[in-house]
Amino acid sequence: MKDHTGREQILSFLNNPVGNGQQWVTPGLIVLAALTGMLLVAWSTLLGPGVGGDATIYLTSAQNLARGIGLGLVEPDGSFRLLPYSAPLFPLMLTPFAAVGVDLTPVARWLNIALFGGMIFLAGWVSLKTTGSRWMSSLPAWLIACSPVLLPVYSWAMAEPVTLVFGFGGLVFLLRHLDADIPHRLGWPELCGLVLGFSAAARYSAAAFLAASLLVYLLWGKVTFRKRLFTAFRIGLVGIIPMAVWMVVQLGWTDSVSARTVLTLEEMRERLMLFWPQLNSALVVWALPASFLEAPPYPGWINSFLPLVFFASLGVLTFWQCRIKRSAAVGKLLLSLWIFTGIYIGLLLLVYLTTYPPITIDNRMLSPAHTAVIWIAGLILVQISEHNASRWWKAVIWIILLGFVSWYGIRTIRIVIQNSETGLGYNARVWRQSRVIDGIKELPVNQILVTNETMAVLYLTGRVASPVAEIYFDDPAYPFTRYGDGPVGRDPAEAEFKSGKTILVVFDTLEAQFASIYGDKADKRTELFTQGLSEVFSSDHGAILKYPVGLPQQE
Repeated sequence: MKDHTGREQILSFLNNPVGNGQQWVTPGLIVLAALTGMLLVAWSTLLGPGVGGDATIYLTSAQNLARGIGLGLVEPDGSFRLLPYSAPLFPLMLTPFAAVGVDLTPVARWLNIALFGGMIFLAGWVSLKTTGSRWMSSLPAWLIACSPVLLPVYSWAMAEPVTLVFGFGGLVFLLRHLDADIPHRLGWPELCGLVLGFSAAARYSAAAFLAASLLVYLLWGKVTFRKRLFTAFRIGLVGIIPMAVWMVVQLGWTDSVSARTVLTLEEMRERLMLFWPQLNSALVVWALPASFLEAPPYPGWINSFLPLVFFASLGVLTFWQCRIKRSAAVGKLLLSLWIFTGIYIGLLLLVYLTTYPPITIDNRMLSPAHTAVIWIAGLILVQISEHNASRWWKAVIWIILLGFVSWYGIRTIRIVIQNSETGLGYNARVWRQSRVIDGIKELPVNQILVTNETMAVLYLTGRVASPVAEIYFDDPAYPFTRYGDGPVGRDPAEAEFKSGKTILVVFDTLEAQFASIYGDKADKRTELFTQGLSEVFSSDHGAILKYPVGLPQQE
């Protein structure tokens, strides 16, 4: 018998690290990846999940529905406003917990933890079943678990975790039934459509999952094209039902859908010029730390081409994998993920170009596409590792994979540590320890408030406040005056403040908000905004102010 040298033992391990006959190892690695991802989210949200403006709307809407008010917000004047801009599924899922008096913040946290584990397991298990590989098929699961892009997404109390599980779950469900018989009664097409419909009911842009699934079935369903067309119709019909019901409710309440308006052609052209820089900045972070956007250790122009090079390389490798036809199932999964990614980004572009208020092109919005792309990358690397090649080549691939996952993991750990120490959104220490928030809680319950941070006040105190109009509507106010001395009719809340009915609560975020409106004049606007107002309370985090009684108006 030939003795193995140390080098041969290493190469043998890299070629087949789990040995033969150990079929339980890969499922174990997938479960371990899911548990790792769940642990990272739990660690990241030690101080609570991130809650910002949108999350406050979700949580408050669920509470209001449980109280019998409706799925939406109570306005400062006491009127009711149906859930604005957002799809309803996430707050609807929270409503039963609100109905029994459970605090929704920890509910949202643990829901995200569970959904992240579910998404990781889904990607890993489907990759295992599709590739037939052993340990390497767990790679997509580990890439998702360690993603520095997805970890922040799952650390906030938002709808994306629900969207991703239903969306990818529906797409995978359809892929598993491409060769299935078509039931004459209700069956898998309706179930598939319902799952995909739930994804769109959590986030409107997730309609791309439904569109991609229909296209995939039309391309690769095993039955005749006529039957494929009819089956796709069944899937699509059920898939649009959740959105259709919500649209009917919206039209009944508001005579509009999602409270958005359509832009003019000139405005669309302006938006088009802004889309790619935002998209490119988000895509760079998929591979490199966000700090590289501001101060890259290489020529800055490289960032402009990096996403294009990455996507082109991934596309070439996908084409190569499909050409060699090692596995039809893997090819269909890869192409399905590409189809979804293209449709999703195209849908974002359409909405961004045509509607107001604009959607934000960031990694939260792009998280479905990011999940699909790193899943594609993982599958391609799995296939490359299984390609007939020397053990040295496989060893190189193994080291590259380990390095890639480690790079993602290191970035993610840094994010997790920071989140756990400082907190996120309105659950950050700076907000939880705010003396201004404590001061608001001590005011009479019937005291009317106006503030530059309405959602923070609502989430942390439960009080409904009027917004500062020029910030809320992003509407410059010239000439600069202190709050209360602006033109009559411009801001009703400002008039009430001047009359003494309202108290102004200003947080230290004011100058940053003004910077988006006035640019380099923001500091001057901030100074004049509160100049001469009477302080009820003041701290480093902001102030509670009244209009000075008996003093002349500023000129």
